[in-house]
Amino acid sequence: MLEELINQFKNKKNYSPTNQNELLIFLKKLYIHEELSIVNYKKLYFELNQLKVE
Repeated sequence: MLEELINQFKNKKNYSPTNQNELLIFLKKLYIHEELSIVNYKKLYFELNQLKVE
């Protein structure tokens, strides 16, 4: 699922994300624009936060 988010980011921005914060911002925008369900938002948010901790 995280891989899909990264690919979406690359397709929209035409470059790879440089850090997790950049992906978190992108994730929030997808949710705000209703391109992502709350369930998927929470799953991805949790995954990204886990990466930060490690």
